[in-house]
Amino acid sequence: METDLNIINKTKLQPWSKTEKPADAEPYQNNNIGTETFTLSYVEFSRLQRHRKWFQYFVGDFVTSYNGPEIPRNRKLGDVLKTDNVIERTVSRYAASVVGKSAEIELEDEAFDEIVETWHKRIGFQNKMIEAARYQSLFGGAVVKLVFSWPDSWKTKNGEIIVTGRTPEDILQYVDIAVFGMNRAAVRYDENNKIESLIILSADNLEVYTDDYISRYESKEYYNLGASFNTFSPSYSATIDDNFVVGMGSHNLEYVKENPLDKPFAFFLPNVQIGTRIISDVENIIPLQESLNNALTTYNENITYHGFPTFFVKGVQQPLDANGNPQPFIFGAGQVLHSDSREVDFGRIEMGDLSGGKEAIEALYNKIAEATYSLSVFSGTVPSGTALSYMTTDFNSKVAEKAEKVTNFIETIHTSVFALLDFMLSSDYSSIPFKVYVEGHNPLLDATKKADAVQLYSLGVLSKESLLDAFSGVENSVKELERIQQEQAGQPVPFTEAD
Repeated sequence: METDLNIINKTKLQPWSKTEKPADAEPYQNNNIGTETFTLSYVEFSRLQRHRKWFQYFVGDFVTSYNGPEIPRNRKLGDVLKTDNVIERTVSRYAASVVGKSAEIELEDEAFDEIVETWHKRIGFQNKMIEAARYQSLFGGAVVKLVFSWPDSWKTKNGEIIVTGRTPEDILQYVDIAVFGMNRAAVRYDENNKIESLIILSADNLEVYTDDYISRYESKEYYNLGASFNTFSPSYSATIDDNFVVGMGSHNLEYVKENPLDKPFAFFLPNVQIGTRIISDVENIIPLQESLNNALTTYNENITYHGFPTFFVKGVQQPLDANGNPQPFIFGAGQVLHSDSREVDFGRIEMGDLSGGKEAIEALYNKIAEATYSLSVFSGTVPSGTALSYMTTDFNSKVAEKAEKVTNFIETIHTSVFALLDFMLSSDYSSIPFKVYVEGHNPLLDATKKADAVQLYSLGVLSKESLLDAFSGVENSVKELERIQQEQAGQPVPFTEAD
């Protein structure tokens, strides 16, 4: 029967049986993607294990992976271990410096800009970008996927999505993003160092994303993957169900076809990178953190048991009860010890020298400060002027590179979301130009950026709009320019609640 319903999966791909290979479908031969079994490589599995440990350290769990000195008998590690979590502070500092203030876009179409801004607020986009920036710093990368939760009332019996009469607001109400650290995700590259696929472990399944399709695999033996990576086999079997992204194409056990959107549904945010090697901001201080914990624990134990004078006495008589039976010595204020022996001796052992432990701790803090470009943070003194500028050059250059990657990351996510809207609504939102604004809490870098912008503007080589973009106090450069023009023309400037 003919119908004019606009259905999202109008180009829906049907799953084929192994014996019914369509003429236009080619088997996906690379690695083991698109086959019945998906296997994590040894390197992938090892990285997941290592990153799991780093995540424990970030949240302050140094007990689970403790490898320090032996704990005294009858004492619990959690009661004895003393720590100072420099990993969490370093990661949070980088994330705040990259994206702590804002992560947003500005579209030239004002009405659509308000729709996207409302979507951002609903899904907590700013907070999720900060989370991604923390993973970027901690693990060297983060993976984000689009999540669709279409209501049953939108679906036909065949699982197709009916979008007739829907608006962008309606669609975006059921679109969200989920952020994963590299303790639950992996990246595969091809021979040209181009990302081939993104792998996400979630609950009891594994999802594989490429630019062309999505596949989901279930564990053969274990069903608690997210909780403990050391209890599952790195082999997975593909489900035969339709793709879990309803209406977005489907996959087959042997053959795949092109994603109708031609845009990714999962995205990778790398940190500073060399080839396929992504670099964590804290990997080199993991051993220093462990040594610091051990030094703090040992120092505390020495203070507790050796940080005060010790008195001793020898040659005194054993206390006896009324029947002449030996009794234990009782020590305390007002206690009298008796002896008839001339060999009796009272003495005092002075407090042990703890300076060695203190110096070891200070040395570790200095090494950590050097490794994380944070000498002023640990030393308590902040240089000024040129000295501060030189001291933070490496840190700021790293932050700038990370911020550029976050900017491209946000642009790619929105490009896919806008393509999704166009596909569902036969619209043209993808053609609307937009800018991405990423700004963190980094006063020195902000001051330099503003000073450079003012100087370039004074030389006539920078537009007013670009000048305004350099100032975080200006929320919308285009609107601000319009207000300036109205003021110069002597017209009243209209303000709305949104302003």
